[in-house]
Amino acid sequence: MKVLLRVDASPDMGGGHARRCRALADGLASLGAECRYAVRDLGLDYSALGITDEQIVLLPQITDQTSDAAATVREAAAQDFAPDLVIVDHYGLSVDWHDAVRAATGARIAVIDDLADRPISADWLIDHNWHADHAEKYASVLRGDDSSLLTGPRHALLDPNFADAPLAPVADKVTSIGVFMGASDAAGATARVLEAISLSGFEGTVEVVATSANPHLAALRTAIQEQPSWTLSVDLPDLAAFMARHGLQIGAGGGATWERCAAAAPTIAAITADNQRASLPALAEKDVLHLHGASPIDPVKLAAEISDLLNNAPRRASYADASRKLVDGRGALRVAAALTPLDLRTARAEDATQAHGWRNAPETRALSTDPSEIEWASHKHWWAAAVADPDRNLLVVSLGSREVGILRFDVAKDGAAIVSIYFDPAATGLGLGTRALEAGRLWLIENEPRAKRLLAQIDDRNAPSQAIFNRAGFAPIGSLLYERPVEDQTGAIA
Repeated sequence: MKVLLRVDASPDMGGGHARRCRALADGLASLGAECRYAVRDLGLDYSALGITDEQIVLLPQITDQTSDAAATVREAAAQDFAPDLVIVDHYGLSVDWHDAVRAATGARIAVIDDLADRPISADWLIDHNWHADHAEKYASVLRGDDSSLLTGPRHALLDPNFADAPLAPVADKVTSIGVFMGASDAAGATARVLEAISLSGFEGTVEVVATSANPHLAALRTAIQEQPSWTLSVDLPDLAAFMARHGLQIGAGGGATWERCAAAAPTIAAITADNQRASLPALAEKDVLHLHGASPIDPVKLAAEISDLLNNAPRRASYADASRKLVDGRGALRVAAALTPLDLRTARAEDATQAHGWRNAPETRALSTDPSEIEWASHKHWWAAAVADPDRNLLVVSLGSREVGILRFDVAKDGAAIVSIYFDPAATGLGLGTRALEAGRLWLIENEPRAKRLLAQIDDRNAPSQAIFNRAGFAPIGSLLYERPVEDQTGAIA
């Protein structure tokens, strides 16, 4: 699959849009996609964000949507890049751009947004900010009835390394503070934060992260050099480690909010852009972070808030726990999985080894009706017989180029197709279960005319599987049994 990401970034607007696009592109690439970025040269060094020159489709300096859409299509074609999917992260592009690019390329359109302030035509709408009801938020701007919503912090577009990164320490005493006020910080918020830290009397170490796009970088270097326990990290390649190595984080809203949540970092957040005014107060109300309400930052007020939180370990621990529950660091891969086609193929004898590892994983066995570990010799014999059995349809589930699970239908004489499904543990939690069941149902219609109804036995402790089968149109019919007709599409999710 070829993916074109249309995004702009500059020292004034910051690099947040490009960073979240790169995180999503990394997730897509892990599933076999080839990604390019269609951008205008607005003065930002994309290489500092991990985007190479070879990945860039450079657009001319145009401002109207019609010309932008035409240039995007033209310049991608000049690189012999015909996208299957176009991802748009740009507040200045709306329905006319989306429809024009879709018509010219035949590509599906995914729109990353958080404003809901303009007409949008999208196959997928991605908004990883918190909102009480995203469907209501976008009801008046989404064109068409078939857009899929990928919304909320569960879909936070973070670098993949946040999924397995260490968590920030929560101790009685904070020995270090991390400060990151955005990729560009054109308003100079970092200087106000450093003044507040000085006023608070904090005596530990302070690490400030900035990028080469920060117009105040020289002044920051001078100020930090005057403090022996303060350091400056520029164009830091691993923000996950930075978020995790300090007992308190002070930062701007935007994408870094979700990075701090993934690292379970107790946080004081400040609003530095209008599009942060919806999510940060809501997160403060949910006790995920402390919101510094003054805009611009009030150093005296912030100093008092820093002192208060430094002296309140239980509150910091509460923030850390709520943050990690909200964001698990796998949002970019979760979105990438939703954007990537899911396929089935008939299993072969050589698939036995891979399937054995998945089936014996502790995560799989914990939710199985039979949690015992299966010996290799027994599994190998069973697998060979299953592949050859005409009444047993054994299928391998693939997501892009990555094989992720096993789906089985055992067809009985009465037309019941008994379902069994399990996944590579690394692919669980990506929303694949319901999609795989729907793909399997369609496969049965084409390949197994004997199958009239689907039947599944689900352990009553396995709430995640119950939810997956419910979303796939299954209904409980007795103790641990769920059923749905093969041909009836009611309740199925394609």
